[in-house]
Amino acid sequence: MSELSRRAIALGGALACAMSLAACGGDSTPETPGASGASPANDAGEPITITYESWGPTQESMDAVIDAFQAANPGVTVQASLLPYADYITALKTELASGTGPDVFEIQAGGALKEFQSLLTPVAEPVQEILGQDITQVYKQSALDQVSIDGVAYGLPNGFSSAGMLWVNNSILDEQGIAVPTSYDELVAACKKLREAGIVPVAIGAKDDWMLIDIFTSMSNAIAPGEQYAAQDSGGKWTTDGLIKTFDAFATMFKDGVAMDGATGAMTYSDTYDLYADGKAAFFTNGSWNQDMYVGAKDRIGAFKSSVILMPTISGAAPVTAGIGGIYAVNKNSANPEAALKLAYFMSAGQGAQIMIDGNLNFAVTVADITPSGELSEDAAATRAELTDQLNNNLAGYREVPDAGVKTALGQELIKLAAGTTDGKAAAEAVQAAADDQ
Repeated sequence: MSELSRRAIALGGALACAMSLAACGGDSTPETPGASGASPANDAGEPITITYESWGPTQESMDAVIDAFQAANPGVTVQASLLPYADYITALKTELASGTGPDVFEIQAGGALKEFQSLLTPVAEPVQEILGQDITQVYKQSALDQVSIDGVAYGLPNGFSSAGMLWVNNSILDEQGIAVPTSYDELVAACKKLREAGIVPVAIGAKDDWMLIDIFTSMSNAIAPGEQYAAQDSGGKWTTDGLIKTFDAFATMFKDGVAMDGATGAMTYSDTYDLYADGKAAFFTNGSWNQDMYVGAKDRIGAFKSSVILMPTISGAAPVTAGIGGIYAVNKNSANPEAALKLAYFMSAGQGAQIMIDGNLNFAVTVADITPSGELSEDAAATRAELTDQLNNNLAGYREVPDAGVKTALGQELIKLAAGTTDGKAAAEAVQAAADDQ
């Protein structure tokens, strides 16, 4: 068995457990040690303020997290800033480069972790010393692996998620007499008919490189199984025939009219998100975290029948990829590292994690399972079951590109392909050049 196969199987088992409708672990939220409010806010007992920055969660969930955390930690005030992802990363890099920045912030796994490593506080020993918890007993190992470099954890994981699938407005398809497509030809035919009816076909936020990378990675594992992971992990090349074919197939989605018009000028949040939530798009590219629609936009998405399917490609249905949703990191320059660590833990494994999962219906990274506490709608429950089935039976491997430079190059080339300003061979060569520079 190849190393890639072993990694995919291991990740699949952990994520299937995390996403199972029947809890694999306990059914209660882990307590947040050291957050009972029994100790003073700091050594001097004086009130302190810590800052949090990220692209998520929703403002409503963040407000609930702050209220609960402050209630458990009298004398500690949390100020949160939530920005669209692209704006957030730019602002975060500027702040951290100046030696300031938030006390707690969120980054993606993979290349971003390596990029920010020198600015992060290793968390295993502080969690043990301050909170009395062994992180290996709190979190699933597959989650810890994604927050670690050379065995050192540089943050705490935030919910499991999967990517690369298509969200479907079944009501639109039924009204237009279109069957849910199971092949690429059927998807092209469906999109043609939808266009003739004046309906947005596949809503893709192609201005977002991360979205295009999610789509491409799933496609590559259908068209050229394992070749992208080989290029990322073990000295393989981005210029294989299979990956060039994938780059060209990706571009063809835009040439064939599968992607909506103006996709390269649209962002997922909130351009294409709104198109789908408002019932104006038949399909939508987004990950499992889009389940938050069933909470934050339930009146909008509740107006139509929704579901998720594997994305059809020229080589069959594309498998999904999966990983943690992000990493809660503590700024090594924080003036209040203990309070910052408590907040990161609270959001990752404590009461804050329950609030987050109730708000976005994500999946727990903790050994003790955390599941939504509210009743799910019929569509939400069916979608959650389908997402679990995808991970059980159609998982390619991890989601995030490990190297920041390669990820940037890949995203740039995919945007060019979507705009029709390059071709598959040139895109593959550009990404390989970035890999060679590392």
